[in-house]
Amino acid sequence: MSLKLQFQSLSYQSHAVQQVIDLFVGQPHSQGDFVIQSQLLSGSYTEQGFGNNILLDSDTILQNLYSAQTSFNQLKREQYSLNLDPDSVPGLLDVSSSLDNKDYGDITNFSVEMETGTGKTYVYLKTIYELHKTYGFNKFIIIVPSVAIREGTWKSLSITREHFEKEYDLTMMKAMVYDSKRMSMLRDFATTNDLRIMITTIDAINKDSNLFNRSHDRMNGLIPRELVQGTKPFVIIDEPQSVDNTAIAKNAIKNLHPSCILRYSATHKELYHPVYRLTPVDAYDMGLVKKIEVISALTEQNANQAFVRLEKLIVGKTQHKAELSIDIEGKQGVERKKIRVSVGDDLFSLSNYREHYRDGYYVSSIDNSPGFECVEFSNGGVVQLEQSNDAMQQELIRSMIADTIREHFDKERSLKAKGIKVLSLFFLDKVANYRLYGDDGYELGDYAKMFEEEYTRISQMPQYKDVIPYTADQVHNGYFSADKKGKGKDKKEIWKDTNGSTQKDDETYNLIMKDKERLLDINEPLRFIFSHSALREGWDNPNVFQICTLRETQNVTSKRQEIGRGLRLPVNQQGERVIDSSVAKLTVIANEHYEDFAKKLQEEIETETGISFANRIKNGKKKQIATFDKQKMLTDENFKELRKRIRAKTRYQVQFDTDKLIASTAKRIQEELPKINPPKIDSKKASLQMGAEGVTAELRNSRTYINSARTIDVPDILGWLQSKTFLTKATLLEILKQSSRLRDVLTNPQMFLDEVLKIILNELTTYMVDGIKYIKTGDYYDQLQFEQTEISGYLEDNLIPVHKSLYSHIAIDSKIETQFAKDLDSHEAIKFYLKLPYWFTIETPIGAYNPDWAIVLENDSKIYFVAETKGVEGLFDGLRGGEKKKIQCGKAHFAVIEEVDFKQVVNVKDIIL
Repeated sequence: MSLKLQFQSLSYQSHAVQQVIDLFVGQPHSQGDFVIQSQLLSGSYTEQGFGNNILLDSDTILQNLYSAQTSFNQLKREQYSLNLDPDSVPGLLDVSSSLDNKDYGDITNFSVEMETGTGKTYVYLKTIYELHKTYGFNKFIIIVPSVAIREGTWKSLSITREHFEKEYDLTMMKAMVYDSKRMSMLRDFATTNDLRIMITTIDAINKDSNLFNRSHDRMNGLIPRELVQGTKPFVIIDEPQSVDNTAIAKNAIKNLHPSCILRYSATHKELYHPVYRLTPVDAYDMGLVKKIEVISALTEQNANQAFVRLEKLIVGKTQHKAELSIDIEGKQGVERKKIRVSVGDDLFSLSNYREHYRDGYYVSSIDNSPGFECVEFSNGGVVQLEQSNDAMQQELIRSMIADTIREHFDKERSLKAKGIKVLSLFFLDKVANYRLYGDDGYELGDYAKMFEEEYTRISQMPQYKDVIPYTADQVHNGYFSADKKGKGKDKKEIWKDTNGSTQKDDETYNLIMKDKERLLDINEPLRFIFSHSALREGWDNPNVFQICTLRETQNVTSKRQEIGRGLRLPVNQQGERVIDSSVAKLTVIANEHYEDFAKKLQEEIETETGISFANRIKNGKKKQIATFDKQKMLTDENFKELRKRIRAKTRYQVQFDTDKLIASTAKRIQEELPKINPPKIDSKKASLQMGAEGVTAELRNSRTYINSARTIDVPDILGWLQSKTFLTKATLLEILKQSSRLRDVLTNPQMFLDEVLKIILNELTTYMVDGIKYIKTGDYYDQLQFEQTEISGYLEDNLIPVHKSLYSHIAIDSKIETQFAKDLDSHEAIKFYLKLPYWFTIETPIGAYNPDWAIVLENDSKIYFVAETKGVEGLFDGLRGGEKKKIQCGKAHFAVIEEVDFKQVVNVKDIIL
């Protein structure tokens, strides 16, 4: 049975979706939950077909945008300490004062920023379904930068459909990849009144020569673009920095006549009205992506030869220059420095007369021919661009391959029991380093030979015996672009070097995407993947745990792109995402100091986001794995007694006073429900001017229409709210009656229901948590899970040695936890304690809760505690509202567990007293 990926909507993803939905609060729904009998519907019919129709005027959308941005910023501020200046909180949105859309005129753009690996595609697909469900919008076009990403998006649509069908009615939904040879699909997109999603590359629609922009007989002389224009689609731009980065591309998108443009990327170049932001720092600190560690592989003290590396060429009109790295004699010894040389320069003198350069190191030629850039010396030696003559280079490559294989075996050994397949990824600069072609076929290149030799050696080590039951030749393969040579039985594929942006690279990417599930299957031997020029948007696999770049250059691509190929959280054999910080770690094997790698990544993130990423990259060679004391687990009476008291699992029931819920919710609706405005239509008149700059539009006048004479069939308000809240209709009716705001529904039903629902759900959550009660289920946490939990970290950062626990070290998350653990270990009254692992969770109405500590205290008698150290000193107001409610549920859970006290504490004194 093949692996099948499972999906779940995480809270931050739902938040990103809701931020977009809230932009259209007040927009009537055209079909589905209820229908407004009026000409002012979200779905409109044009001569070409059915399309979207935004009825909100620009003032209302701007107000909705303001509310969405300010509420996001307020939530962001609540996530940080009270001592932090609210205006200095990182990751805030710039609040828009107008709907200026730069080059797009009246077409409103909104931006969503999500770090690589956090589910950007999932979010915009869910946003499409939610916009259709909430407002009846039914025509959507997803524009991507390449064929490769188009295929990846199509696959995401396919594999998430079953998941989304549990929440949305997708019976009549159809998705299509735009194909100029199948215009009947485009006609269906335009003329049906059901949900339609079209995926296209920007290159398929941005040229006059595209069939999309030309009339032809198959459509009775109609231009395909005109069909799309009539639908006024919502346009989703995936990676806009690579899609609408030219005036031609922007015009092509404007020519679709979009109702709205939604932009999704981790690295926006132009930020239009941001509504959601999940920065690299947010994703990293929240555990939404893998943690990063770096293993440095460098040649040290290798000054025993005439070292030369060609860094770059400086092309001139009359002569070329070259920038070289060479070893120079200095007062403190040999230093490696960069110099610039011309033809005729002597490295012997430029190196301060270093003896190794005495003979034959005059620069005889500098060649700038594309693909053959090099410098030649008088001794006949040639150094190519971004390469060196370092005799240790081959040994360095071998050591990097060996480091990657060892890391892979370590991870596979620890994750095998959890059903997690481990993948390692090598990137090359030349296919020939992996595979060589000749007239009689192909043979292994130098790097492939090194790999098989090192794999065979390492796999035979005692600690790795039987970890991977496959031979060296079975576990590795390459994904490269290929040319087909010959005919018939002589036909064969020859892999080619490419730059990552050609059609051949698209073919490579497609192959990798089609193999995604197979690569994740633990029974598939392939574990080590060699590839070339695939570091770009869209290339990743969740179970890549090691990335090794076997290039002589250290500046091929950005660090964010490099780590982005393996940032996603891994999945197990059930296809479920594994959210466990002890598992989710990406190791980068780099030909540079880990401090330099971290510095470059930090600089990139600060340049692109303005947010510090300091102190988050770790030295992989300093990683330490905690030792588990199995004997203590079996014999220590303190552990056995503590485990016996905390092992019970529970389920919860909720009870609350309905009359109080009605009264408080009605009061909040009465006081907090904003003014409900009627739907409006904006009409704008502009004159077109033609000149050297092309066609431009100049606004002449604008009007806003409010059709006060329209008739409205009052929707089933109680039925709709009941489906969203699960309260009885009688309760909901009483809430609305007591609020004295029920008549507002006649002004704008959808806006009224949207706003009322938010207040009801907020108040209902508070009452559910306040009225929660737990009951033991008779099930228990398994003791073996302690033995199977691996703890690893860094002694200088998040790992501290301890003595009174099951492990030699514990991983900590904050300064408060660090001091708390040290005090627990040193205090005489504390006999034993545990940092409770990730799997020890308590179910609550708002998600799983993982308490911090389990402690045994002995003064006159033994007392057993579960302690929570989240918060700020003296106060717990620094916690988010959701975290406070979870802790409140934790108290209720432990209230039914005999002889265990639950406490919120800052230090050990809070327990002793």
